[in-house]
Amino acid sequence: MVLCYLHKTFFKVKLNKIGGTCMNTDENKKKIIMLFIALGLILSVIFGVTFSYLAPSINNVESNSTVVFNAGTIAINYENGQNQINASEVLPGWTSIKEFSLTAINNTTISTAGAMNYAIKLIVEKNTFNDGAITYSIEGENLDNNGTIAYVLPNSLKKGASEVILGYGLFDTSSDISKGATHRYTLTMAFPNKTYESQNEDSGKTLSAHIIIANEGESTFSNLTIIDNNNNLNKTMILKIIQRMNCQTLLLK
Repeated sequence: MVLCYLHKTFFKVKLNKIGGTCMNTDENKKKIIMLFIALGLILSVIFGVTFSYLAPSINNVESNSTVVFNAGTIAINYENGQNQINASEVLPGWTSIKEFSLTAINNTTISTAGAMNYAIKLIVEKNTFNDGAITYSIEGENLDNNGTIAYVLPNSLKKGASEVILGYGLFDTSSDISKGATHRYTLTMAFPNKTYESQNEDSGKTLSAHIIIANEGESTFSNLTIIDNNNNLNKTMILKIIQRMNCQTLLLK
């Protein structure tokens, strides 16, 4: 209706020519004012609909401090509240140790196998070191003797951005964990000093990465971890939003 009014108003506005100069009549001025008011209403509606459509996709998810399962939740506690690992101008002998714990609570009646399986992943955003220069290892401790802790053999990073699986663990929901069960981990990353090998090429380089915990069945940038503790926005969800907007555009056409 507003579009129809705009169309009619726009094409009905006439300018009177006086001595070769265009002059608006009072009626035309009123129509022009109404035109801008209608245009403002349309923009308000468009932005309002767009915001209400996109907002649930971002707000109705869990942050990386908690992962939600049908059988309960896993609360994540990072040392100093940080899941980020940043290092620049790194020299041989550099080591970074990151400790974190996972506490599962199940207040539901679900006790099926695999109900609370999780994955620990390292998202490497930037790694200017050559392949194999940065090593990593993870050690776990099952504080309440519940389930299985994650384990992976010590390994090294590839150059550039990457996703590394640090291991898969699980909490046993057939046991009573209504008061919580905890798995504690220590991730060690290093640029080892090699006495009999030149490391000049990798000296002074940069590493940036962060840890995430996700449902074992979910992809890295899943709906469970759209925004993690470091405010890293879910890339997959951005693509989904763009796809939805494209679909809406096609429908409008």
